[in-house]
Amino acid sequence: MMFRGALVRLAAQYFVLLVLILGFFDLIVYVTVSQSLQAKADNDLKHAVSQAAKEVVATDTVSVNAQGLLDPSVADTFVRVLDIKFQEVSQPQPALKKLFNSPSLKDPIAAAKAGQSGDTQVSSGSDLYVVHTSAIVNPKSKKVVGVMQVAQPISWVGDALSGLVRQLVLASVIGIILGALASLLMATRSLRPISRAFQRQREFVADASHELRTP
Repeated sequence: MMFRGALVRLAAQYFVLLVLILGFFDLIVYVTVSQSLQAKADNDLKHAVSQAAKEVVATDTVSVNAQGLLDPSVADTFVRVLDIKFQEVSQPQPALKKLFNSPSLKDPIAAAKAGQSGDTQVSSGSDLYVVHTSAIVNPKSKKVVGVMQVAQPISWVGDALSGLVRQLVLASVIGIILGALASLLMATRSLRPISRAFQRQREFVADASHELRTP
């Protein structure tokens, strides 16, 4: 009975240690993958902004190469260009008018007019986008003559992380079940020499007691 209790306690300790290791491993994997996906999304957006900027001509007014903005290489990129009066110069994707007219983009547009740029997450239906808003500057006068907004979908980041979480949970459950069996086996093997030694000690004491009682 004594060794059975010790066996349970030792197996429980092994099991808790295993759960902590699995949890720590899952956390590291999630954080690493999350940072990697976010970095890719950021790089994709920077590339899209750079490509879109090449199609914008800034003088005293703003003009765009609409065909260039529709290039297949930026098929997932949606661009809107505004002049200094916030009038649309180009919006190649009319279906996304609701996205660009989101109230959350009013402040970034005003900030861009002052020469500041920034990224804003905007929902459109079931999709999530990140919208980069920046000023269009006349290279000669250095004056802001318009605003460019570049939007890219980032729902895939959340979808990928959700899939990763499901896989990690499934793998952890399987690992915990196997770990519980392994913990019991390890605890049994660890206590086996002690159990044998204790049994030999009991036998020795019993034999000694018998000899002492025998004349």
